[in-house]
Amino acid sequence: MFVAAMCAALLSVAGCTSWRTIGASARTPASAAVSASDAALAREVTPSRNTTSSAINSPVGGPSTALPTPLTVLEIGDSLGEDLGFGLNDVLRDIDGVDLVQAAKGNSGLVQPQYYDWPQHLSELLTRDQPDVVVVFIGANDVQDFYVDGVLQQFGTPRWEQAYAQRVATMMREATNAGSKVLWVGMPVMKSVAFSSSMRKLNAIYAAQAALHPGVTYFSSWDLFSDDAGQYARSRVVDGKAVELRTPDGIHITFGNGGRGADVLASGVVDAMRAMLTD
Repeated sequence: MFVAAMCAALLSVAGCTSWRTIGASARTPASAAVSASDAALAREVTPSRNTTSSAINSPVGGPSTALPTPLTVLEIGDSLGEDLGFGLNDVLRDIDGVDLVQAAKGNSGLVQPQYYDWPQHLSELLTRDQPDVVVVFIGANDVQDFYVDGVLQQFGTPRWEQAYAQRVATMMREATNAGSKVLWVGMPVMKSVAFSSSMRKLNAIYAAQAALHPGVTYFSSWDLFSDDAGQYARSRVVDGKAVELRTPDGIHITFGNGGRGADVLASGVVDAMRAMLTD
């Protein structure tokens, strides 16, 4: 299933000289099989739900978002990656010395390279931009079968997981071999219980592969978009006000006039980035 990319509102940001968008289709706001237990091995950053209020009220500046500069951040992914890119622009745009390159591609993923070959595009971006950090937010389009050595593998089977883990590892190695650190952002909880279950499977792979690759950190986004019971939360009351986190499709993340979900996620990502860079 492909996550739809919509029209190009909010793509241009006036006065933001450090934000570049490469090939993104913006939307209107609105090497072994991996088991779940493998995720426990990862260098994982899990934000607290209690940080949401400060993230919304203070998306820019202050000690929580202090970053070493100069810093070039390359952000890639699918249409949810586009959402995160808008949030990162909000959080980083006023920090001197930070250059954000937003290169997410709607409808893309790692299972259909004939549509968009991420390893090839990543190689080109690494050569051109020489980023210090690569932020990856991808996976919502990858819940589908694909061929491995001419044999169609069903999503979630051991052979599928093994092949997909190899594709994830290729991306991680490509970035770290170029001298970049990688912050791999796990998929959020989804409105559909079945889709959320699939996201958990992908997140386990991302976390396990991060643990195997020096220079890669896994960041869990799950708690930022779930309620106290760990279930999907479209909105949350923060400081007495209802804040929309997710769009009506139950998949994408709000930004701009549609809500503050992307800013919440980006604030957590920047905090994790700071911790990764200052370890």
